[in-house]
Amino acid sequence: MLSIGEFSQVTRLTVKTLRYYHELGILVPVKIDEMTGYRYYDNDSFNRANSIISLKQLGFSLKEIKTILEKCEAEEDLKSFIQEKISEIRLKASELKKMENRLLSLEEQIKTEEISASTKFRNALSVSPTFSSSP
Repeated sequence: MLSIGEFSQVTRLTVKTLRYYHELGILVPVKIDEMTGYRYYDNDSFNRANSIISLKQLGFSLKEIKTILEKCEAEEDLKSFIQEKISEIRLKASELKKMENRLLSLEEQIKTEEISASTKFRNALSVSPTFSSSP
């Protein structure tokens, strides 16, 4: 068994993160010393930590990871979560592409027109300046 400090070094997760994961219930120590409060982890904990790290790298939130770890008993279960994440990523990618195209269009307008940058910016965004009527 490894202490939280040793486990932190092996997994490259900070002690603070391990405590937070414990609080969330996604990575619970196998043993907590009643006298000292020290947390201890084993090989199964290491495998679970690696799963959490991998899922985070794939864009899953901690809430999603908790659900996956609780509900995935078969390969098919995990497959549905993966398919859902792929759909989510494709939607975000599409939205980002639209933003990129709009920014490229704005950049091109600014390059080619001979009016001031601030006027171009307002025109490109279709925003009228607001003036206060007070003296």
